[in-house]
Amino acid sequence: MTMTKIGNLAVSLPSDTEIVMTREFAAPRKLVFECWTKPELLSRWLLGPPGWTMPVCEIDLKVGGAYRYLWRNVANPSKEFGSSGHYTEIQAPSRLRCTELFDGEPPESEAVNSLTFIEAGGKTTLVTTMRVASKELRDRIVSTGMAKGVEASYVALDAMLAKGSVMNNPKDCSIVEVSCQPTAAIKGEVPFSRMRQAHQEARAKLLAALPTLNAGKTGLFVTRTGMPTAKGLYMEIGLMVAKDFAPAGDIVPSELPAGRAAHYKLVGGFENLPSAWPFLMGWVAEQGLKPAGINWEVYGATAADPAKQETDLYLLLA
Repeated sequence: MTMTKIGNLAVSLPSDTEIVMTREFAAPRKLVFECWTKPELLSRWLLGPPGWTMPVCEIDLKVGGAYRYLWRNVANPSKEFGSSGHYTEIQAPSRLRCTELFDGEPPESEAVNSLTFIEAGGKTTLVTTMRVASKELRDRIVSTGMAKGVEASYVALDAMLAKGSVMNNPKDCSIVEVSCQPTAAIKGEVPFSRMRQAHQEARAKLLAALPTLNAGKTGLFVTRTGMPTAKGLYMEIGLMVAKDFAPAGDIVPSELPAGRAAHYKLVGGFENLPSAWPFLMGWVAEQGLKPAGINWEVYGATAADPAKQETDLYLLLA
C-alpha cells in the first residue's frame, strides 16, 4: 500500500479505487464534526490554497439531504468551481458518508466519501476514505494535487480549533479609509514553507539597519502581500517609518497604500492568521466588493499572553 505524508496529512492508496486521508486535530470530535457540518464554520476553512473563498456553502444535514459548495478566486472572481452531493449516513459526532461530484464532471466520476471521527485524549483523528469507480479516476484525482489543497484547508482548521482562538465574527469586519504610510521593507517571493523564518530574518535585518537609515521615528512591524502564486507569496516585510530614505542593501523604501480597504482586527496568536484571511476575503465577497490584490498586516506590540495578541488585517478594494 502506497503511503505519503503532506504536512500532517497521511495519504494512502489501499486499493485501486480508494484514497484514504488521515489527520489529527487538537480538539474534541464534537467540535471537529461541527466544523464539517455547519456552513458558517465550514466556509471559513475548507478553502484549499491561499487566494480562494467559499461564497456558497449550503448544507441540509440529514440522510438524503443535499449539500452545495462553490469556491471563487479572490484575484479573478470569474474563476470558480463547485461540488455537490447528498448525505447517505450521519452518526453525529462520529461518522459521515456522502457522495461528491464536481461541476462539469460526468455522473460516473461521482465519489463516495466516508468520514470517521475518532477521539482519544481530547484529540480527534479524522479518517476520510474516498471511493471511486475506477483506478483511472483515482489516479486522476491524485494527480491534481488534491491532497495539498486538503492539507492547506486543514492548517486553517487547526487555527480555528486552536486553544484561545476567537471565532471570527462578521461584525468585526468594516470598510475603512487608510492613508499612505511609508515603510522600510525587504521584498521578495517567499515559499510557503519559509514564512516564519523569512519574517524572523527580515525583522532582525531591519532592526540592525535602523540606526543608519535616517528614516525618522519608527512604528509597528508590517507585512504587505500580493496574491499567492504556485510557489509562494510575494511579501514586503517591513517597519513603519516617518520619511523616505536611501536604500541600504536589500532594505528599500516602500509604503502601505492609501484608499478604501476592508479591515479585520484579529485577537489571538499568529497561528490564527491562516483562517482569518479567508474569513475577511469571504466577507468582502459577500458584500459584492472587489479586492485590488494588495493586502497587509499590521502587528500590535507583542502581548505577554498570545491569546491577546492583536493583528490588523487590511485588504485594499478596487
